[in-house]
Amino acid sequence: MPRFRATSEGNIPFTAAEEIEQDAVDAAYAAALPAQIKAAKWQAIKAKRDTIKSAGTPVGAYWFHTDADSRIQQLGLKDQARDVLAAGGTTATVLQKLGQDIPWQTMSGVAVPMTVELSFAVVAAVGNLDALCHYVGLQHKAAMEAAADPSVYDFSGDWPVAFGG
Repeated sequence: MPRFRATSEGNIPFTAAEEIEQDAVDAAYAAALPAQIKAAKWQAIKAKRDTIKSAGTPVGAYWFHTDADSRIQQLGLKDQARDVLAAGGTTATVLQKLGQDIPWQTMSGVAVPMTVELSFAVVAAVGNLDALCHYVGLQHKAAMEAAADPSVYDFSGDWPVAFGG
């Protein structure tokens, strides 16, 4: 089927050279499109991963925040917990700030005493969440890249559970 280019004089048929050039452009576009689709889908998978990483993690009966600020605070508490143990405290010792026990606000709104043991458990749970999200993301990337049509690949399953409420 002949192709045309628009000009001020109307639609003019392509010359043989223009046909060859347009065929090359079409082939390059067709070759680039799957890579662009895969890149966009990978960005969506990473966004889902990052959302789950910030959606909290369970420790015992409670859910703890995993946003960036909470992660920094939790690492500080773990550092303090090590100091408490080095000074002769136990894993049951409640951490303090400004001479007061630290009541840590959970995602459900319940305040729990932040003990040495709990501070270690929260940081470990956050690390486990990060690792699991990383591995699930990579599994989805591999499956998406192997899919017959990556644009419709569903990556909504297999993620860690997020806080529900």
